[in-house]
Amino acid sequence: AAAVRAMWEMLCERATDLQVELGTVAANDRAGSAHWEAWYTFSATGRAVHNRIDARFAFADGTILEHRDRFDLWAWAAQALGSKGRILGWTPLVQNAIRRQAAAGLASFRAKRAAGASVGGAGGAASDGAAAGSGAAAAPAGTGAAAGSAG
Repeated sequence: AAAVRAMWEMLCERATDLQVELGTVAANDRAGSAHWEAWYTFSATGRAVHNRIDARFAFADGTILEHRDRFDLWAWAAQALGSKGRILGWTPLVQNAIRRQAAAGLASFRAKRAAGASVGGAGGAASDGAAAGSGAAAAPAGTGAAAGSAG
């Protein structure tokens, strides 16, 4: 649950123009799904992104244990990275690099938060340089997934 919460905190703190629209939602006490769309500016390039996401959730005791987002990473790369993403964004090499960079950005965000909390602060500032930029799912995924799980 901590990783899921950190992902959303990071996205909301970084976003200067994030707009999220929730679509179809279905859930019971153990699992859920939702379609949502996000519009934002990718901070690393200043390019506009419109991401269409299908999310899956696992719940226990009223807590989100796992949150998995699926979306077209090639389409995301084309929007966020421009011609480089359009031409090379379909390749596993580029997609895995995007995922690694985004995961590193989330890890950095969480570490800064933990360090800020341990010295009595309210948490650290958003980290720099994550592939997810402002507003993108923490680990962009095409056929994979952006995921957070209990941490």
